[in-house]
Amino acid sequence: MVAIEQFSQMVTAMHSAAVEPDRWVDALTVVRTALDANATGLVLTDGPRRAVRSCSFTDSEAMAAYDEYYGRFDYVLEAVERSAPGLVHNGKTLVALNPRSEFHGEWMCPYALDDGAFVRVSAGPKTVSFVVAGKRAEPFATTDNMRLVNALVPQLQRALRTEHLLTELRDRAALRTHPADAVGAPAMTVAADMTLTYTNTAAESLLRCSAEVLTRSGHLYLSSPASDTDLRRAVSRAARETGPRIADTLRVARRTSPRPLIVHVMPAGATAAQPGALVIVVDPDVHREPPKQLLRRLFSLTDSEAEVALRIGRGQALAAVADELILSLATVKTHLQHVYQKTDTHRQGELVRLLLSLMP
Repeated sequence: MVAIEQFSQMVTAMHSAAVEPDRWVDALTVVRTALDANATGLVLTDGPRRAVRSCSFTDSEAMAAYDEYYGRFDYVLEAVERSAPGLVHNGKTLVALNPRSEFHGEWMCPYALDDGAFVRVSAGPKTVSFVVAGKRAEPFATTDNMRLVNALVPQLQRALRTEHLLTELRDRAALRTHPADAVGAPAMTVAADMTLTYTNTAAESLLRCSAEVLTRSGHLYLSSPASDTDLRRAVSRAARETGPRIADTLRVARRTSPRPLIVHVMPAGATAAQPGALVIVVDPDVHREPPKQLLRRLFSLTDSEAEVALRIGRGQALAAVADELILSLATVKTHLQHVYQKTDTHRQGELVRLLLSLMP
């Protein structure tokens, strides 16, 4: 039997995660602990594809295997997704629908995920399901457990609606922010003909004193003819593209330092006033690592994922990263896994090399 205080902790954790989505793993861990369960998770279904949105489970390999392969054969959630939102299902009943399947024999059983409670918590084309996997020592679907899950579902639905609303508000605010202003380093937008259309404060300072990055009659150019030709080609490419990961990186030699300036050129994006390129200039004597917003634009990282990536690049241990960002170790590991997927790296050494490649 879960006490009122424990129930309040679960509800508080879920609504905190609605405001700060990075904390969903922590919220699900609170629920898993209170239910003495093997795992808890939220699974997103978008058309034919299913993926673990957030989970509290010690075996990360199981979640990766689900996302990469087994999710498409999940007959349990397929049945849940056809039911009414909010209806809690007994896991044993659903598992019995196809016990000889590959999904059951190769994924559910080996990871002890073949009992628990399952519920569709959202309607619409993108379905979110809440999963609680019980331990095998005894059946999960006791009266107390099912009553508790039923009580949690409305709170979870409210939290997810709040998260969706806040995400929409943040997205609208982002659309009103010029892409150059989101970057800490000098950044400017340039039309295909090299006309400067916007500069942030750092770029204005750079253009006043730089001997390498210059303007003439409102047009951006580099003092080195060879580098300027490369810049023009990169801007022309970026002005025709829309994908955030289409980018060119130039190294511009300078007389005042043995380390060249690093110039990143990428599409300006939908928030710019007109099509063009976003040009970011990084001075390695000032910036010892890539600007966080550069990583976000290049690899579509969330703010927290970029923070974790940068700290890994500095050589910090995962536990230290968790302490510094005030996150659980499980959440940091989840962020790092997402960073690996988005940057096409597989281990910390590869990620560090990638970050170093963005700097001289």
